[in-house]
Amino acid sequence: MRAAGHATTPKSRMLQLAADAGLRVPLFAVLQPGVDAAELVPVLSALGEPLAVRSSFDAEDGLDTSAAGRFHSELGVSHAGLSGAVQRVRASADESVTQTEVLVMTQVAAQHAGVAVLEEPYLDDLIEVTEGLADGLVGGSVEGDQVLLPRRDRHLDADEAWQRRLADLLAGVRQVFGRRPGHVLGNPDPAVGWDVEPSAGWDVEWADDGETCWLLQVRPLLQPTIRNETLTLANHAEILPDLPSDFMTSLIVECGPRLLEWYGSLDPRLPVQRDLMVERAGRPLLNNSLLQDILRTWGLPTSLLADSMGGEADGEPLSPARLARSLPALLGVARRQITAVGDAAARGHALQRDARLAARSATSVDGPAMSAAVDAAAAAYAGLVTGMFALANAHAVQVSLLSRLGLLDEVQRRAPTPAGQLARDLAAGVSPTALVARHGHRGVYESDLARPRFAEQPELLERARAAAMHRTGRSSDVGSTIAGTLALPLWWTARRSLTAREQLRDEGMQAFGTVRRMVLQAAANVLENPEDVWLLTTDEARSLDDGWRPDADFLAERRSRRERRAAVYVPDPVGRTAPLIGPEDAEGPLAGRVLVAGSVSGTAWVCHEPPTDVPPVEGPVILVARAIDGGWATAFSQVDGVLLHLGGDLSHGALILREMGVPTLTGIVDVQRRLSTGDHITLDGESGVVTLDD
Repeated sequence: MRAAGHATTPKSRMLQLAADAGLRVPLFAVLQPGVDAAELVPVLSALGEPLAVRSSFDAEDGLDTSAAGRFHSELGVSHAGLSGAVQRVRASADESVTQTEVLVMTQVAAQHAGVAVLEEPYLDDLIEVTEGLADGLVGGSVEGDQVLLPRRDRHLDADEAWQRRLADLLAGVRQVFGRRPGHVLGNPDPAVGWDVEPSAGWDVEWADDGETCWLLQVRPLLQPTIRNETLTLANHAEILPDLPSDFMTSLIVECGPRLLEWYGSLDPRLPVQRDLMVERAGRPLLNNSLLQDILRTWGLPTSLLADSMGGEADGEPLSPARLARSLPALLGVARRQITAVGDAAARGHALQRDARLAARSATSVDGPAMSAAVDAAAAAYAGLVTGMFALANAHAVQVSLLSRLGLLDEVQRRAPTPAGQLARDLAAGVSPTALVARHGHRGVYESDLARPRFAEQPELLERARAAAMHRTGRSSDVGSTIAGTLALPLWWTARRSLTAREQLRDEGMQAFGTVRRMVLQAAANVLENPEDVWLLTTDEARSLDDGWRPDADFLAERRSRRERRAAVYVPDPVGRTAPLIGPEDAEGPLAGRVLVAGSVSGTAWVCHEPPTDVPPVEGPVILVARAIDGGWATAFSQVDGVLLHLGGDLSHGALILREMGVPTLTGIVDVQRRLSTGDHITLDGESGVVTLDD
């Protein structure tokens, strides 16, 4: 019903457009300023009782301000009390209001009601819901339940009927108003008439009466939400220390948009406006929700992410319909995968060349400029990671399939990759000089530029060599099966890209070495202690070129902050807005996923950094750590088993352990906190269970 007047303010116009388009909007009437509700009782009686009387002022629901909750509304109004309710609503107008339209609407007998946030970068709509009317929820006096509701064109496994009806309603909102308000607000239709920049999305009020989900209001969302997305330390937990340098953490977060450009160039539908890297307590975390949404957009099962990187997945299955729609993008991915293997060597050479050129071009009488050094660091990091993206995608499916068939151990040990070369050289007793020549550009936690390389600390390799020679190592021989033989061609297709990935990483670390020297040389010109540069963020480091200098108090506070952050426990996974309140006592059995098959009983050796000395325990040794990568190779020949919290089939450490035949379990939450060095344990590679022996 539109009998009482033409809608002229944003709130009324949007409802008018929705109703005209066939969306389920309760009957309503618009009262223009000066119109007395008592004069329209015969017309308004068609709305029934009770009524909702709501402000619809010109200062509401625009793109400069929403004024949500500022003005008065009344629910449960009878016809007899309508005039008074309208007067009280108009009286709530302040000096920002020039047009006092009032909406009189049939009140929905809501069983569920709430607010839905529709944002284009997200595949799920954020819902806040409460039972009954949502006036307290909208007004902020009641805290509702949050639900992430997949869009109707996604996988929707809703247990509640109201969720399915709401998903249909929100799909209609997108169809009528577009995915972003700018598509509507810039419409030349004089009924809309807003020619402005698009906002972040739509804010929708709704109510469900058990049979129908009704649209009560739709307004532009002026600010994006900060959702409690799932963040993961994988695979950063494998390649970085527990608390990376401030410089490296800020560099990784800064490069996040660059890394997403690679995905966005493949498919413009992907939600690349979101943050790929998020800092929490000084750690750079991967946005696991975003990566899963990329797979969901393409119709691929989200389990592929957990298989390749570790962490958790929401378990959304393969979607043939979305997969079919995504074929052009996936063909583009396939082309990049094919060319990535062939281009890996050229990319690696380019990383080294660009790093050397940056170092030479930035060199002057006073030494390299810090901004140039930081830019070179960002280019080296982004170039390496984007190359790794393409190569990782090239073998993810094959490795996941072989792992599920239980054949990955056999085929990899029959056809090893270059990943374990350092471990093999250590176990073979290669001379210290040759070790430095071959591996001096690598290092412990080498992905953090603040960490020295082996060439800077050759004694680490010497100690690791002596420790490796202390034990005979583990044979990598493996028996052959018919199934394994038949699966070898599948492994060879994956091994080619795995080899290219390892070679690219090796050359990337050479570029990192050049960049590390460049940053330290630049810092030496402006800081008393060049190593203090790693206490700075990349923006702070760049500001050194502008004359800013960190004084003693600043550096002392930065070191103190690092001490505080080091004491903070960051669980994995963790919500983006979840409090970091320390580890909870894990309950139940110690159990995880089999990464490398085999069983062993021995003594736990809990390590928080890659060790370079002989284990402090006797007999069979089981290494216990949060995560590992290639930098832990110095310890692999000394142990008989490994237990991990984080790690996937494609991690560098997993490749090495598999080739060496070291039984390994992963996914054991907080294993490094639940066990202590000296505990006698049994690793059962059949069940994935660890038992603590008396």
